[in-house]
Parts: sequence; C-alpha cells; structure tokens
Amino acid sequence: MTASVSIMPCADHLRVTVVGDIRSIDEIIHFSTRYRAAARQYGLRGILLDYRRAVFHLDYHDLLELAEYAADRHFQLDGLRLAALCAPEHLAQHRRYETIAANRSTAYLVFTDETEAMDRLSAS
Repeated sequence: MTASVSIMPCADHLRVTVVGDIRSIDEIIHFSTRYRAAARQYGLRGILLDYRRAVFHLDYHDLLELAEYAADRHFQLDGLRLAALCAPEHLAQHRRYETIAANRSTAYLVFTDETEAMDRLSAS
C-alpha cells in the first residue's frame, strides 16, 4: 500500500486518517476492513474518514466496482455512518462516490469542513 492509515477510537466515533496515494480499490478494501473491525471492537457507528492528505488515483469504473464490492458484502447492514473529509480540490471525485454509495444504501457523506463532518456524525 502506498498510503499510510491510522485508526484511532474517540469518545463517540472512530477517526481514520489516510495520507498518501491510493492507486487501487484493493488498498481501500484493505483499510476499510480494518476500520470496520475496529468499529465493531469499540462499539462505534460513526466513522470520520480524514482524506485531506490523500490522493485517490481512481476512475469512475473503480468507484462503481468499490461500491458493488461493499454492497455485495452487505456493508450497509453494519449501520455505520461515514463522514469523509477531503481537500476542496478533490471534492468532485469524492462527491461521485457519495452518489454511487447512496444508490446502494450506504451512509457516506463528503465534507471539506471538519466541524460539519462532526456535526453529521453526532446527528446520526
């Protein structure tokens, strides 16, 4: 994996920070498997994904494939609420995945402001 990932439990959510380049959906599958297990371990449903220092080298087909992978494994039934923070210059790509995920009943919303993302998690 070309990115580093840290997973930290907080009082009411799990904070996942990704730094570096993401070049395949396999990398996302790898770290999402880790944070899903951590969420179960700590009994947390809110996940703050901090992608502000990450660059995703994925196209639309990759995003569709990732969403299908998650849907095929019924990830939406875990009841996790995902708030993704991204850099403003990467917002369009993350919004594409937000739409794809919503069409598969996955609670994934994108923000560029951390306060808004945290408000989303606390409202869930």
